[in-house]
Amino acid sequence: LRKQLQPHFLFNTLNTVSALMDTDVNGARKVLSRLGQLLRVTLDTTKRERITLGKELDYIGNYLGIESVRFQDRLQVHYKVPENLHNALVPSMLLQPLVENSVKHGPNKTSGAVEISIEAERSDEWLTLKVKDNGKGCEGVQGAMETNGIGLRNVRDRLELIYGGSATMKVESPGGHGFQVTMTLPYEPNGN
Repeated sequence: LRKQLQPHFLFNTLNTVSALMDTDVNGARKVLSRLGQLLRVTLDTTKRERITLGKELDYIGNYLGIESVRFQDRLQVHYKVPENLHNALVPSMLLQPLVENSVKHGPNKTSGAVEISIEAERSDEWLTLKVKDNGKGCEGVQGAMETNGIGLRNVRDRLELIYGGSATMKVESPGGHGFQVTMTLPYEPNGN
């Protein structure tokens, strides 16, 4: 999964830095710093299978910070994650493919603003995570998932591998507009 960080994302990021060097050196430094953080996490071979939700959100924040420079005011990200859930353990890089799909299939397909929402809530012994966007969406979600949805399949397969039948994943595109992925997994606080 870590090798799946898209080469086009890396090239686009480097092109963004190159363009910023003429007009906004501080902005270029910020993008390079975020890219460095992403690569550090992605290439860390000692990475644990599960990390805290807070660390996962930091990783996603670096990714989206880079993308927001590229797409400027067309990309809006909203977080609805209570602070007390930042310590919950989740599979490492669980949200990244979902957020990447939102960016990939959102701003490139519409001239309006694309909104991505990342949400988490706890209900008893369960943690529910949602990634929603208002992008293009599709009519046949399951068919698209089986033919083109590599990131979605990876997330589904990892949940099955780690949690067996204890985790669920639901993919929706209400009315063929936008995407919503809802995952429910056992709540496990970080014991460290």
